[in-house]
Amino acid sequence: MAIAAGVAPITAIQMATINCAQMYRIDHLVGSLSPGRAADVLVIDHPKSFNVEVVVAKGQVAAKAHRSLRPPRAPVRHPALLETMRRAPVRAGEIELRTTLSSPVRVLAIEM
Repeated sequence: MAIAAGVAPITAIQMATINCAQMYRIDHLVGSLSPGRAADVLVIDHPKSFNVEVVVAKGQVAAKAHRSLRPPRAPVRHPALLETMRRAPVRAGEIELRTTLSSPVRVLAIEM
């Protein structure tokens, strides 16, 4: 989506990899192709079109020609990614969102 919106392909790749890893402070684990770091690899046809031809995950080809070669399963999360927010559940009325628009707005939420 970023590339389609005009972001340079290399910048978009950095936004989705090393920048995210640095933001979550896990760049010592993931985010770049470096010794000792976990990485999945996409083989693409061209940076502009970003058509994924092959996906390599955990050192094995996981998808090819737009078809998964593995059955779907839930991802395993690294302990550094778990339990990062400790808060009581949010109840209706605890959060108030205001807008200057007169029409309804769409709010995206992530539920855990």
